[in-house]
Amino acid sequence: MPTKYTHLSTEERVAIMVMQLQQLTLRVIAVLLTRHPSTISREIRRHSQLGRYDSAHAASRARVLRHKPRRQSRLCSGSELFQVVMEMRTH
Repeated sequence: MPTKYTHLSTEERVAIMVMQLQQLTLRVIAVLLTRHPSTISREIRRHSQLGRYDSAHAASRARVLRHKPRRQSRLCSGSELFQVVMEMRTH
């Protein structure tokens, strides 16, 4: 059965920031939040700026990235390839 993943909440991000300021280790933070240490590590790595983790910046950036497509479409409407494919579909 696959593991169900949930995004970090705003409260968890604030807790990460506070605990990091208290100089707790990633593993301790992970245990206290009942998350895997790699989740905490990735969160800090992805959402730190100027060497500091900011929960507000992390939450807004995560919100933007959540809605951004991971991969660009191969067929952009209006492109020459798109026109060729559309013509082939009608024939």
